[in-house]
Amino acid sequence: MYIAPFQVRDLEAELEAEQRRHREASAAARKFERQLKELMVQSDEDRRMITDLTEQVAMLTQKIKVYKRQVEEAVSFTKGHNVTHCLPSATVLCECAALDNHCIFFKC
Repeated sequence: MYIAPFQVRDLEAELEAEQRRHREASAAARKFERQLKELMVQSDEDRRMITDLTEQVAMLTQKIKVYKRQVEEAVSFTKGHNVTHCLPSATVLCECAALDNHCIFFKC
C-alpha cells in the first residue's frame, strides 16, 4: 500500500493536533481536580466552623437566660426592698451578653 507524502504530513499534523488537545484536556482535568480538593477542604473547615459557632451560640443563649433570670430576681427583690441600684447593673450584664451573642454569630 502506497501512502503519498502529503497524506503522511496530513496524518502527522492531525496526530500532533490530537496530542496537543490531549495535553490541554489533561491539564484542565488536573486543574479541576485541584480546585475540587481545595473546595472539599474549605467545605470541611466551614462545617467545623459552623459546629463551633453553633456551640458558642448555645452557650451564649444559656448565659442570656441566666442573666434574664437574674434581672427578674433583682426586679422582684427590689419590689420588696428599696435596692434600685442593683437593677441597672443586671440589665447591663444582660445587654452585654446579647451583644456578645450577636457579635459571635455575625462576626462583628
